[in-house]
This record gives sequence, C-alpha cells and structure tokens, in this order.
Amino acid sequence: REAAAQYARALRHADHLPPAERARLLEAQAYEYYLTDQISESLAARRAALDLWRAAGDRTREGDTLRWLSRLNWFLGENAEAERAGRAALDVLQPLPPGRELAMAFSNWSQLRMLSHDLPEAVAWGERAIALAGELGDTATLAHALNNVGTATLNSDYEKGRALLERSLSLSLEAGLEEHAARAYTNLGSEHVVLHRFPQADQYLEQGIGYCAEHDLDSWRLYMLGWLAVSGLHRGRWTEAEEAATAVLQHPRVSSVSRMQALVVLGRIAARRGEFDRTAYLDEALALASGTGELQRLAPACAAHAELAWLSGERNRAERETRTALELALARRDPWRAGELLSWLARADERVEAPEWIARPYALELAGDRAGAAAEWKGRGCDYEAARALAGGDDAEGLRAALEEFERLGARPAAQHVLRRLRELGVRGVPRGPRPSTRANPGGLTRREAEIARLIASGLRNGEIAKRLFLAPKTVDHHVSSVLAKLGVRTRMEAAREAERLGLLQTGGAHPPK
Repeated sequence: REAAAQYARALRHADHLPPAERARLLEAQAYEYYLTDQISESLAARRAALDLWRAAGDRTREGDTLRWLSRLNWFLGENAEAERAGRAALDVLQPLPPGRELAMAFSNWSQLRMLSHDLPEAVAWGERAIALAGELGDTATLAHALNNVGTATLNSDYEKGRALLERSLSLSLEAGLEEHAARAYTNLGSEHVVLHRFPQADQYLEQGIGYCAEHDLDSWRLYMLGWLAVSGLHRGRWTEAEEAATAVLQHPRVSSVSRMQALVVLGRIAARRGEFDRTAYLDEALALASGTGELQRLAPACAAHAELAWLSGERNRAERETRTALELALARRDPWRAGELLSWLARADERVEAPEWIARPYALELAGDRAGAAAEWKGRGCDYEAARALAGGDDAEGLRAALEEFERLGARPAAQHVLRRLRELGVRGVPRGPRPSTRANPGGLTRREAEIARLIASGLRNGEIAKRLFLAPKTVDHHVSSVLAKLGVRTRMEAAREAERLGLLQTGGAHPPK
C-alpha cells in the first residue's frame, strides 16, 4: 500500500519523462494496487499505460497490458470485458515472435476458461502456456499455467490435479513468486471446499491466509477468507463463518468476487436461523453473480435463494430460482453444483431426473436413500445437510433425528418444517415446538442452557457447573455440547464471546443484542 502511494507521488511529477518510462511507472503502480485489492485503481493505471504503449507503437507491451486488463476486469466481476481483453491480447501477441508475454496470454486465457468451467479448453490452453514457458525458462508463467490445469483437472482426476497444484505452489514458494503462491493456496483451498473435502480445504486456506497476511496480499487474503466462511457454513460452524464473512465485507476495498462469497454465507446463515429480515444479502449476491455469468458464482447464489424460498414456505419459487444456474451446471457436468440445485427442485416437489455423474450424497437422496445420503453428509462433517436429507422422508426415526440436529444447530425454520411433517404422519409424542422462553432467546437456548452459558462465560468448568447446579456431570456435558452447537462455536471462549454478543449473559438470557 505504501508502494502504491509512493508511485502515485512519483507520477505526479513524471510529465517530463518519455512515454515508455511513464508507462512503466503506471504498470508498477497498477501491480501494487492489484496486490492490495485496489482493483479499480489498478485498472485505471493499466488503461493509462495502454494508451502510452499504443502511442509508442510497442505491440508487445500493448498485448501484455491487454492481458492485465482482462485479469482486472475479472476481479471486478466484468467477465464479458475480461474475455474481450483476453482475446485482444492473443490477437496482438500471436503474430509477434513468441515470448513471455504470449505465454502469459495463453495462461490467462486458460484461466478464464477454467473460471468459466470450460475445463477441456482450460487444459488445452494451459498446456500451450506450459510448453512455451518451458522453452523460455519462464518459471512464473509455468507456475501460473500449472495452477490453471491443476484446478481444471481436480474434478475428473483428483490426484493428478492436486499434484499439479502442489507443484505450482512449490515452484512459487521456491522462486519467491508471492502472487503465484497466493493463487496456488487459493485454488487448492477453494477447490477442496467445492469438493467437500473440508479438513484439507481449511488447512490450505489457513496457511494461505497466513502467507498473504505476512506478504500484504490483500486480494487473495480476502478471497480465501470468504472461502473459509463457506467451509464453516457447510460444517455447522456458523458463528465462525459469520465472523469471517463479516470481516470480508468490512474491508474498505474488497473486490466483487470476494464480496459475493461473503454475502451468500451471511444470507444463508440468516435464513437458516429464521432471521428473514437479514437475507437481503442474497439479493446483492445474485445481482453480482449474474453479471459474471460464471457457474461458481451463480450456483451458490441461486441455491441460497432456493433454500430461502423453501425455509420461508414458498416452495413454488424453487424452479425459478435455480433455472439459470442449473442449466449451466448440467452443461458443464459439475457434480456438486448440479446435485445441489437438483435437490432443491426435488424438495419443491418438482420432477427431477438426475444424471448418474452428480455427487454421491445428492444422488443417494434423489434416489430415495435418505439414510445413505445422511451418512455420506455426516462423514463429510456436514450435519445440517445430513439432517436436511432425513427431513425430506417419511421415516419417523429419521425425522426425529433431523429435528434433534436442527434444534442443536439453532435452525428454527427447518425444525418447524420437521415438526409439521411429524404431526402430519400422526407420530405421537411430538413436541409443540420450542417453549416461549426458548423462542425469545436470541441463541435459541432453553432456560437451563442460558444459565449454563452464563456459567461457561464466568470461567467455570463442567465439574464446577455440575456442583453449582446440583446436576450429574454427564447432564452438564450434554448441555454444554448443546450450547456450543446452538451458538455455532467450537470452544468455550468462543461461546462466551457469542453469548455476550447476543446479550445472553444478562439475567434471563433473553435480551436482544445491543
């Protein structure tokens, strides 16, 4: 950030310099803006440099600058403009003697195809970049292209794709290529989230966020923080996910691609908790995603809207909410995104014909094996999704298990859906829903749980709480686990912070947050 500011000072006094020297100053300034997520400022500097290179008749620099304009427009969610600039870079550079600029233009086009989920084309263009980078001894372009090809391969050949991405990361770290290292961490982390391999995803994302914080790489740090929030959402760690997503949105210069993930996470958590007045995040997410045309942006936003419709009792909206993204997911044969969107149609009682290649948990659910689907989700650490699979059936035991899980997570609308279904089936002994005191509690805690939350916050251990309340230690263990789950946290310290935020530490524990 200091470097970007210093280049700005230099450029205010650079009118006497030759055009090529001014253009190089603008490029250097643009790169620092890019690294620190000041993307609009970076784009303006690159455009000014482009005018100077064109005036100087330097076709090589013109082509390389067009490639940069492609990259920056993608960060802003302007995908059509990114494609135009990327194609223009190839048109300018391909007639010239092959050099590093052409290799990077090949790799940039591979990256755009990968981001659009056009995976065969991503691999083909990436391999052209790898071959030329090898001839030129260009490590930076090689690392960049390996990243593209590895990411595009991961779905079809996990071991090969991961190996290519790991090689990209290793080359980047060894050569001190900070931007390329950040991008390797990013794609390793985000793609493992997409594949629902959450322990590996969190490991890559946490390492990458630490690396980017150390090297002032705000663009990738914020982007990875958004993906970490997505991982937390799937794993039922809603408070952690909410904190990560909020941190992204609070950054003064966050790019559109980073903003979208955070908006979806906050909107889905609000919907699952029944806080429907806070779901406007999803409208902004869908508006931004629609401008990109990318499956990886559209699918989460559309699925979130379909979930909101289901939770708020407007099932008939599901087909409309999923249509655009589903067509794209089916055309691109994306197993996880197509599976999720098809599952929302099925929950809305739409007739669904699922292709055989969709992800296994969704395939089992759509085939009617809800217990099998729930087991698959449980194995991946996705308790909410496991409960949701069970909630669609007519098995009383499965519905009771779903109800217990939803109540543990504080997922009130889904819990109410299961309660209604149990009553429709004539199941005896079904509770009439949470007591008024529980409904009034911002964390969805019972009076006993609210009392235990206050004692946790005061620093008491489980044994001490048991003695204080004259309860069996195992009973306290159960209550503490329930408190942590309902507050969406993993540790007692996090529970204390969340309880304070919700105003639960006051007597009665049912006061709204300040």
